[in-house]
Formats: sequence, C-alpha cells, structure tokens
Amino acid sequence: QNVPLVLTGDFNVGMESDVYRSITHHADFPITDTFRTGAPHEGIKYTWHNFAKLPVEQCSKIDFIFVSPTIEVLHTFIPAESRQPDAFLMSDHNPFIATLRLPSR
Repeated sequence: QNVPLVLTGDFNVGMESDVYRSITHHADFPITDTFRTGAPHEGIKYTWHNFAKLPVEQCSKIDFIFVSPTIEVLHTFIPAESRQPDAFLMSDHNPFIATLRLPSR
C-alpha cells in the first residue's frame, strides 16, 4: 500500500534475468529499480568485477536497490574499483549508492 519499502542486495543476476523481471514487474506489488528511474547517475554502470580480474566490458551490475513508488530517487552512484596491480580490494563488488527521499507523514 503506502508503506515505503527499500529492498537491497546482491541478487547475483543481471537486469535481463527472469528474477529481475519478477521483482520489477509484479502487478500487485510494484517496486522500481533505482538505477532505471532517470535520476542522475554518476560513476560506472557495473557492480561486480571479480576483484578487478574481469575486463570492464565483462563486468556486470548484479547489486540493486529497489524502492516502492512512494520513494523518490534523487541520485545514484557506483564508484570505480582500483585497477592498479598492487591495489587491495576488500570486495569483488563496487557499492551501489542511491540518495532517496522518503515520503513525509
């Protein structure tokens, strides 16, 4: 109904998958991918890079932030990983960040 919902996670699937379509095309419970709202985006367009072992063109976006219709997406950002040979990477994913405005009560 009108209760704000934020669903985040590493879904291990891309935007072309059946899982993604099931989440974003549910008639009874509409939620939106913050990356596809038209809000300004900065940074790269992928989240998974396998500790920078994959070439950039093989990296994919498998981390998502979904929101209910009452939440406004103001901005999204994915910082790039270091590609330096001696770089220490804490994860095989880049963070996906969204700035949201929750509805006022």
